[in-house]
Amino acid sequence: MPSRYAAELTQLHADVATLIADAKGRDGADRSEALQRAQDMLAEEPDVFEMCEMEATTVETQDQLTEYRQTADNLRKQLADEIAGANRSELFDGGTMLEPKKNSQFAELDAIKQKSKNSTNELRKALQQLDETEQVSADTLKELHRQRQTIENIDSKVDSSHESVKRSNKLVDKMRSFFG
Repeated sequence: MPSRYAAELTQLHADVATLIADAKGRDGADRSEALQRAQDMLAEEPDVFEMCEMEATTVETQDQLTEYRQTADNLRKQLADEIAGANRSELFDGGTMLEPKKNSQFAELDAIKQKSKNSTNELRKALQQLDETEQVSADTLKELHRQRQTIENIDSKVDSSHESVKRSNKLVDKMRSFFG
């Protein structure tokens, strides 16, 4: 005999499956509400599953847990597909089931994709300009460093020249005093 939690988990899976099936036949707010209720119920599933795991003592109950997990995973996938508005027939039917509303949604999606591509291209161009600017600034910094070294060398030579002029002046002064 299944445990209370196993029965609760089985009922939860059945209720979620029913809500997903009902959502397929609905539109607008009713569809969204049914899908939200299914999503909320599936959010409770891990807690109930955990209780079932605690009660699982035999190989048979372990196998049952594996089936519960697969059922829950399938329900999550179906719910995700329904929330995305793309059940299998819509995706693989060549577009014959698309409503005008969905065509406008696809057009809007294409526009968003194009805007995203344009933004990406603009960002790439900006990054390229940033790299070029960085290279120019590095080259400018190198050139300024070279010019500073040149100026320091000139300053050193000027100082040396001043010392030579001072020595020459002293020598000329000594020569004048010696000769006269």
